Amino acid sequence: MRRVYSLKTLAQIFSDNSELSAEKLASLNTIAKPFLCVEWWGTFDDLTSKPSDFAKTLRLTLRDDESDSAILDTEIDDFIELIQNYGF
Repeated sequence: MRRVYSLKTLAQIFSDNSELSAEKLASLNTIAKPFLCVEWWGTFDDLTSKPSDFAKTLRLTLRDDESDSAILDTEIDDFIELIQNYGF
């Protein structure tokens, strides 16, 4: 019964079509705790250029800790490959 309740709660969290927020992320992680943890969410643009710690960590990983600046057009393909395989 707990799992059904959690799915209904998840549906309610995302039914308002508002932007992804820290509050929604916390709610998701509370419900999904036995199964998974979402560390970050956002857009591809956020990952390539915004100052979140997670996005900067990915950019540093791509560049072997040399720079966390925005991803350049010449780096996009390598960055996509990095995020496709990240965490596996």
